[in-house]
Amino acid sequence: MPVVVCKFIGPVIPESPSLLPPLTRQAVHVWSLWLPLVDNEKIISVLTPAEIARAVSYHQEADRSRFMKSRALVKLLIADYLDLDVADVVITTGTTQKPDIESCSKTLQYNISHSGDLTLAAIAYSAVGVDVEKVDPDYQYEDVFNICFNRREIDFIGDTGYVGFYKLWTMKEAIVKFTGKGIDDNMQYVPSLDGTYTVAESITEQHVQVYGFEPRKSYIGSVSCTNLINEVMFFDARSFLREYYSGHPVWDKSFTAI
Repeated sequence: MPVVVCKFIGPVIPESPSLLPPLTRQAVHVWSLWLPLVDNEKIISVLTPAEIARAVSYHQEADRSRFMKSRALVKLLIADYLDLDVADVVITTGTTQKPDIESCSKTLQYNISHSGDLTLAAIAYSAVGVDVEKVDPDYQYEDVFNICFNRREIDFIGDTGYVGFYKLWTMKEAIVKFTGKGIDDNMQYVPSLDGTYTVAESITEQHVQVYGFEPRKSYIGSVSCTNLINEVMFFDARSFLREYYSGHPVWDKSFTAI
């Protein structure tokens, strides 16, 4: 039977490397990007016409901007990891509705999440899932209690309030995004409290470990990966972007704030 291990590790302080650190097959890299630092107009040059059209299809300007900046970050990271030109990075939707890298022959995989002004991108050489939520003290989380949480989880949230809710919710979401399965009806069976759990194959067919963390004040995230991963590393993308665009003069003024 598949085993899921859950652990909340608390606040993290990401490194901010100017050059990409090596990614081994036993590691996951989690990149964070504070979206207000990125110039919305200039980022378009990294995107394909299809990606721009998708951005335009969003009704809210905030959603358009968030998609463009997040997609650009992922493409630049993938290009660097795989030593490709960014124009050769083609992102598609796989059979499980998870994002897929069409141009990748090395099984590199990624997952992305954004909330408020923060984007998280998790990258590994195996399946990965990530979720981030901006903490909203006024969110009426009680409305989803009986649908998404079991009795122990409800008691935990009752003791810890909205912070506890977001800790458990992001854990569950990261696992769901790892599997790529549509298991929304079984969310209460997706574990989220610290501990080790045996689960049904309808939840996941692989052994999974999931780590909850605080990437920034007022934000809570979780990243999930296979049991073969032994290192989760956290990075801030600002120095990477600054270094990348230092060789692209058209971008220099756009990234002076990073």
